[in-house]
Amino acid sequence: MEENASAHGALTHAYGELREGDPLRRRTGDLLDAAETAGIEELDFDVWGLEAEAVIAELRKREAAKRPVPTGRVRLEGEITATKWVENAYGGSLKMLVTGPGWKVWGSVPRGLEFDGRPARGHRVAFTATVERGDDDESFGFFSRPAKPQLLAHPVEASAADAE
Repeated sequence: MEENASAHGALTHAYGELREGDPLRRRTGDLLDAAETAGIEELDFDVWGLEAEAVIAELRKREAAKRPVPTGRVRLEGEITATKWVENAYGGSLKMLVTGPGWKVWGSVPRGLEFDGRPARGHRVAFTATVERGDDDESFGFFSRPAKPQLLAHPVEASAADAE
């Protein structure tokens, strides 16, 4: 029972820290909902606890992999993990989240970067930009003035044989 309470506390803290849309946040929320429905004292630690331990282990793995985001005018190379159209006074622009080795940056998709009619997610890209570190996470930053974009690789597509 004490193990459940400890895991519950760790999951509650993690849930508040994870960003909306993160699959790990959804798994954490599902575990917390299950604990609330059953009652923390009544949880079967063999089932709930194993899943909670797996989520906590994944959170620790993520934390250990974090590296400070490079700052200043730098060359970035990484994978586009998300895109979003953001409206502004000038009509709007397509923004992207680029994940590099232990860090993530958010900013506008550079002009001239073509995805050959495919969704941007999964492409490996390189570009030069000015990066500023975020306020609450040294491994997250915002980039501006992207230039000299290069498309390094298309996303790996599942073959028809893999789908069967």
